[in-house]
Amino acid sequence: MKYPIDTSVTQKIQLISKKLYNQGLEQANNRDLTGAIASLQKSLLFDKSNIQAHNLLGLVYYEIGQIGLALKHWVLSSNFQKEDNLAFTYMKQVQNDKRTLEKQTEAIKKYNQALQALQQKSEDMAYIQLKSIVLLHPKFVEAHCLLALCAIKSGEPARALEAIEQALSIDHYHPLALRYYQHLKPNKIRPVTTEKPKREVQRSVPQYSRQGYQKANQKQRSNWGALNFIGLFVTGAVCMAALMYILVIPNKVNELKQEITQVQQKAQQDRQKIETDIANYQAQIQQLQQENSTLETTNKTLAEEQKRLDEIQKIQQISLLVQQNKVEEAAPLIYAIDTSLLNSEQQATHEQWVQTVYPKAAKIFYDQGVRNYNQGKNDAAKYIEAQYLFEQSLRYSQNEYFSDDALYFIGAIHENIGETKKAIEVYEKLLEQYPNTNQRNNARTRLQRLKPS
Repeated sequence: MKYPIDTSVTQKIQLISKKLYNQGLEQANNRDLTGAIASLQKSLLFDKSNIQAHNLLGLVYYEIGQIGLALKHWVLSSNFQKEDNLAFTYMKQVQNDKRTLEKQTEAIKKYNQALQALQQKSEDMAYIQLKSIVLLHPKFVEAHCLLALCAIKSGEPARALEAIEQALSIDHYHPLALRYYQHLKPNKIRPVTTEKPKREVQRSVPQYSRQGYQKANQKQRSNWGALNFIGLFVTGAVCMAALMYILVIPNKVNELKQEITQVQQKAQQDRQKIETDIANYQAQIQQLQQENSTLETTNKTLAEEQKRLDEIQKIQQISLLVQQNKVEEAAPLIYAIDTSLLNSEQQATHEQWVQTVYPKAAKIFYDQGVRNYNQGKNDAAKYIEAQYLFEQSLRYSQNEYFSDDALYFIGAIHENIGETKKAIEVYEKLLEQYPNTNQRNNARTRLQRLKPS
């Protein structure tokens, strides 16, 4: 026997899918791209053939740099509707832009390399890779977030905040970016712009407007109105039959009263049992809290002892590196030591290393930076590596004969990659900190060019 299909249920499911699409559309227009993704995915759970949801979800993924996921949803959309479908236009635009696809492939490759570097606790190498990624693919939100994490772990909050601002400019409500922002600015709530974005998500939204969905809603409500009228009529008839049954057979009322009394007694017993169980659970929770407090105290003591042992291990490792004259490897370890955990003898040794190892390391990093800077004219990634090396040189010493040159080169790198504001700040800092530098005239000349009167 074949049962008739309940079309009202199907229509209701489609209506829910359309409402979720409208919600995702509004979130996308407000730059809440993470929220838009969640709404559109729910829309497709209700109606996987909703091509507008597929198309918009593809545009949102494209906006945050996930081109592979964008193409996936456009392909699904094109399978559901072969004609008059914007998905074909989007796919054609992406396929014709070979350079963007190449950048995406290179960015994903470097992103995976950065993740491996982080897993191996090589934050410096991860930072270099991620800096190259965001130059290649500025909309790669996850790369900006990972770049911020590297900067946080390296103790550079200014750089972390800059990366987070870049991520939030693309996706205003990205949860991981907001968490990092709250970590960096715990007493400040980041303002979110209310301007309508003028970027690709708004410009490229499929031509499936709220008005279309509202018409569908009105038709749906009309169908439901007729069904509701029939339902009310049937319900009234059933109630009338039940009332007649009670009037004709009064004994039924007494039976119902007895059943109600029994149910109330059972409910009272269940309530008492629940209260007893709650009291037992509270006692168990209190005991577990006491045990947890004891464990936390023990763990804190063990953690402090482990930190002290880690610092001692670093000292041993540094001693070996210094003996092998690997000062560029020893310097970061010396910089990372927590001197508050050292005894007086170890603190004296640490101070001696600062005086002897830091200047040598600064010179090595400076020389490596110069080599990368000279190669930067043909490879922009070399500029990023050179900037990092010059900054490392200045971290370990700012009073060497080459320190002013290192700062000058940092300014030149910012200028060469189009970061004019940062370049001006560096040149002004150079003239302030090194008034007698041999780069004084060069810095002034560049400032005059960048800040015309």
